[in-house]
Amino acid sequence: MLLKNPAAASQYKFIYSFHMVLFIVIAGYVAKESHVEWSFGKFLKHRFFTRLLPFIFFTLLMMIPPIFFNGKFFGLVLPSIEGYTKGLVNTIFGLPSF
Repeated sequence: MLLKNPAAASQYKFIYSFHMVLFIVIAGYVAKESHVEWSFGKFLKHRFFTRLLPFIFFTLLMMIPPIFFNGKFFGLVLPSIEGYTKGLVNTIFGLPSF
């Protein structure tokens, strides 16, 4: 779509017309009934170790290559303190930059 390609625009619009609904339906089929009986604390602990911890690990891992390869990475000038700071703030607010 960014290249003004009509075929790409059609595919983009087609996929985005149903992909979230399909995700929710599939997630319902693979949900585990045993998780329903968990306490709130156990649920949060499980989500932290299975979702957030890998996200934090891979974010930190992907912060290393810009040290060796200078340039612009998603609008961030790396390696620089300002670039890493902006990237971390973006990541915290839901826009992973690394």
